[in-house]
Amino acid sequence: MAKRTRRAAQSDEASLENEKTPSSKEKPEKVFTEEEYRHVARGFLHFSFKATNSNIASGGVRLSATAALDLPYISVRTLMWRQLVPFEVRANTFDAIGKLKHFEEAEEKGLAQAQMLSEILTQEAMSEHLDLGGDPEDFMLDARLPQIFLPREDGDLVVTPLVSTGVMTILNRAVTAHNEAIKGEKSSAGPSRRKKIRQAVLPFGGSNPQNVGAHVKDLKHPLVAFPPTRSLSIRRVKALQHKGVDLALSYESVKAYADWRSALLKSHKGVMPTTQEYREQEAQLVQVIAEELLVESEKQFDELKESVSGNRALQLNEDPQRPVWLLPSVTPVVRGMMCVEERTAEWRQDFAQAVAVLIAEHPTIANNKLPGISSDGIAQIAAWIREVLI
Repeated sequence: MAKRTRRAAQSDEASLENEKTPSSKEKPEKVFTEEEYRHVARGFLHFSFKATNSNIASGGVRLSATAALDLPYISVRTLMWRQLVPFEVRANTFDAIGKLKHFEEAEEKGLAQAQMLSEILTQEAMSEHLDLGGDPEDFMLDARLPQIFLPREDGDLVVTPLVSTGVMTILNRAVTAHNEAIKGEKSSAGPSRRKKIRQAVLPFGGSNPQNVGAHVKDLKHPLVAFPPTRSLSIRRVKALQHKGVDLALSYESVKAYADWRSALLKSHKGVMPTTQEYREQEAQLVQVIAEELLVESEKQFDELKESVSGNRALQLNEDPQRPVWLLPSVTPVVRGMMCVEERTAEWRQDFAQAVAVLIAEHPTIANNKLPGISSDGIAQIAAWIREVLI
């Protein structure tokens, strides 16, 4: 009995020792010298060439703090007036992205070198304008960068449009906060009067997005805007009023999902992998399909309202304060697709299920001679779609 007790005590001590010892999988936070931080800070940019084409030589433009403007527009210069616009690295070399994250998270994480990093950022990046071509001494633009020629009396002015990942980072935070606030406003009284801000999904960076920069993920979600609409034909107005929009999926988006499934099934012997990475990729692909359907439906609903508002003969009732846009013959699922105010909890369930079934039965998936989507798979797709519905 004493021998077992001693062993138990030794086991407890070993367990405590193991708890104190960090796992071999946990990598310790890298620490760099002051000169290493200064070196990378000197190359921080607001506009990076690689955000336009990841395969070209590194370079870009950084604005100094004196360039800030107090104007009601969204740009690097106007945002600089109100806050620090996140910098981008010139290229992902010598742990540049890791060092940039130290600058950005020093205060939040309480890093010991927070004060030093703040001073370096002010001295090396915020106080000096910087233009970087292939060689700082010989500023040249890569021929693969897009160029716009603007005619002038003394010759053409060549302009190269560049995107700022820092502006997109700030914009995405604001959009996320807006959309989350709308979710919080929802109650039994009905949906929020404010609309969700729509964003597209663009494939920046390919399989190695870190080659573009530290904030490339924010470039993947630009805002979606539509040009001014025009009046619909009377025939089209009547069709929308009586049956609404068609429950038709974007062929390009479904094909992208089908191609992704086919590639994985072939590389995994006919079985879809279930790791977190692949599930997140699949969720994003099916959510894009649903969101594109909603964006197009809302666009047609706006065109319907614009056309009817200017033509009394097309209006369904006489009360201009409470106009009726759709007849009872329009199904609840389609009504919710077109009109945000019609999106109840029941509609979210029905819409997600309907779209999930349409995806599973789409010819590009059903007829590709590979395992289709099971009933459990349809249920999972419906759950992913519900996540983006508000």
